[in-house]
Amino acid sequence: DFVKRYIVPHVMPAQLAATVDSTLPPIALHYRPSPAAALDGEEALAREIERGSAAEQRAGRPLAGAQRDEVELLWGGRPAREVASAGERKTIGLLLLAAQARRLQAAVREPILLVDDADAELDPARLERLFAGFDALSRLVVTSNRPELWRFAERLLPVDVRELSR
Repeated sequence: DFVKRYIVPHVMPAQLAATVDSTLPPIALHYRPSPAAALDGEEALAREIERGSAAEQRAGRPLAGAQRDEVELLWGGRPAREVASAGERKTIGLLLLAAQARRLQAAVREPILLVDDADAELDPARLERLFAGFDALSRLVVTSNRPELWRFAERLLPVDVRELSR
């Protein structure tokens, strides 16, 4: 119940994807708690934990719990890890980062994002559309070895590492 009410609705890569790049297939998060009874509320979760405690003691390690939860990303209705190319996985990662940053900005304060090699596996047009998802953020540091790709990022301050002094 906690996850359904507080976590999943606030991680919005699908909504963000639709606004920054309408050519992308639908993106969805599929959350699988361990144990599955966690979705049925606190009482069901407590019963399941109690039921498995003897097995955990015998095993000497936790067999269920948040450390075993899984979040699967679906890309066009299929597991992203099976069907997405390297560029598509990079796209998904940047969308998740932008969605998480927006959530943090709304709930707490704006985070500082450090994005290394943001342009890897992405063409300039896709990169430009994706970075529209970061427009609301002012504390963003992005590295690239292809400065020509940043022509669209008017509010970024380019820094050539050859010009930096020690």
